[in-house]
Amino acid sequence: ISWKETMLGGCIQVEPCESRLTRSLIACISCNNAIHKISKLEKSIKLLEKYICELDPFSIEYRTEKDDLNKLIEYHKHIKGKVNAND
Repeated sequence: ISWKETMLGGCIQVEPCESRLTRSLIACISCNNAIHKISKLEKSIKLLEKYICELDPFSIEYRTEKDDLNKLIEYHKHIKGKVNAND
C-alpha cells in the first residue's frame, strides 16, 4: 500500500505519478488512485480564490487559474452531491 499526501487529500498510486509533475490542483481530479477529502478541497478552493484576486484579470495566468478554480468548484458540487445521496 502506498500513500502520498496531496493538496486535495492523498494518492495511493505505487508508481511515480506523471500528473503531479504539472503541479496543477486539478491534475488528479479524475484519477482512480486519488482519495479526496472534502475539507482539503474546500480549503484549496478558498486559497485559489484569494490568489486569483491578486492577479491581473487580463493575464493568461488569471484565466488559467480561474479555469482551474471553476473545475474545482464543479468537482466539489459533484462530490458533495454523492455524499448527500449516501446520507
